[in-house]
Amino acid sequence: MTSEKASELRSQDPEATSENREAIQPPRRGRVPVDLPAPFAAVLATYVAALAAAPLAEQSQRTYASKARQYLGLGRDTGKSRK
Repeated sequence: MTSEKASELRSQDPEATSENREAIQPPRRGRVPVDLPAPFAAVLATYVAALAAAPLAEQSQRTYASKARQYLGLGRDTGKSRK
């Protein structure tokens, strides 16, 4: 006696498979970069250029630039007054 499922098992037509054939990308690590006002973005760009010339590991340069961006982002105008 054979199983009913055995007769149902067969290869799928490649044309009938999912259209999503691209490799799944891992989620982005860390936070989304903060949008900075132009003056702060200019300061950050100068800092990042200086980091590139410094004798630091690439990971250290990315970390320092990220932390500077976060710090500069604290000063952006949120539209709320602080009292």
